[in-house]
Amino acid sequence: MDQKERKYLPELDVLKAISIIAVIVLHIVSPAIAADPKNLKFYLTLDQILRFSVPLFIALSGYTLAKNHLDETFNFLNFFKKRILRIFPWYIFWSLTIFLLVDASGGLLSFFPRFILGRIDYHLYFVPMIFQLYLVFPVIIFLLKKLNYKLVLITFLFQLIYLRQIAPLAMHGLISDQEQYLFFTSWIFYFVFGIALSKLDPKESLISKWRYLLIPLTIALGIWVVNDCLNASKALDLIIATRFTRIPVLLYASSAVTLFILFKDWLLKIPDQLFALLVDFGKKSYIVYLCHTLLLRLFASYFPITNRTVILYAAIF
Repeated sequence: MDQKERKYLPELDVLKAISIIAVIVLHIVSPAIAADPKNLKFYLTLDQILRFSVPLFIALSGYTLAKNHLDETFNFLNFFKKRILRIFPWYIFWSLTIFLLVDASGGLLSFFPRFILGRIDYHLYFVPMIFQLYLVFPVIIFLLKKLNYKLVLITFLFQLIYLRQIAPLAMHGLISDQEQYLFFTSWIFYFVFGIALSKLDPKESLISKWRYLLIPLTIALGIWVVNDCLNASKALDLIIATRFTRIPVLLYASSAVTLFILFKDWLLKIPDQLFALLVDFGKKSYIVYLCHTLLLRLFASYFPITNRTVILYAAIF
């Protein structure tokens, strides 16, 4: 078995599938919050529980990059060449498709700045943001070798301070969700954390024993993040009350990411056919992420989102 085969972990593709499914359901629930106010608490609860989705995706990006590059000589040119060829062709294709079918206002000249900033559609901020993380990945590798796990603490403290600083700006409408999400500084901890988690062995005796504490911790933090959102929704705009860039979400998502990754061996117990299906879906998760909002709009034209059709949407996707 060669080095590439030894490093391939199919359960990581299952985690990618879980992440993209959570993203899709989150984007189904979000319009339902406005369309069906009678069930607001239910939708807000589901919305917040699913807020591990993008952090998990980012952590898995760091995790897989570290597995492939952390213990070998790093070739900057090859690394960026592979990243560009992997993410940009599909990003260009789906950005142009969505632009032409959904919102071509401003003409072709408006396409390029919106494309660069990930503003062709509301979810496409992810691509320029993740590429920013790719750009700083060599620096993170260098610092991780120097600082070891201290870097995780440093980036966590940075993330806390950063979110505290942008919170007032968001509350006063001075910075939108899309502007927050676009910059890697809103997500850097999850990326570094994923890299650090790649160095842990879940089967190591201490980790294997204490990882079970993550289950009640994640549940407790999930309850907290839901309550924080429900309370905030009474005084703030719902977009602000539900956004990713809140400290309760940071803590909950970090715990959930750790739980998923340290218990990834449990995924191997999934029935073979379902496991193979999830692995295949996980491998296609990037393309699914890019195009799913277009498909959601198509379904919405036939099945308006209500408390009943949310379940239908989730089942279809």
